[in-house]
Amino acid sequence: MVKEFMLITMMTNPMIYTDQKVCEEAAEKLLQHDTTAVCIPAGKQQPDIWGQTMDLIIKLESLEVDSKNK
Repeated sequence: MVKEFMLITMMTNPMIYTDQKVCEEAAEKLLQHDTTAVCIPAGKQQPDIWGQTMDLIIKLESLEVDSKNK
């Protein structure tokens, strides 16, 4: 049950290491406690959808103000 809980926790909020060396060090330390530990690469960063949406709203609001001033 503990392993399942840890797996669910890591899938919803994965730990991302700065580089492969740090990831491998963590995997080595985990292997001392669990022989099934692995290091999963972080992959490509996903775009910040919330930030992009807010930027778009700000740009649209400024366009709206500019068009009213003309």
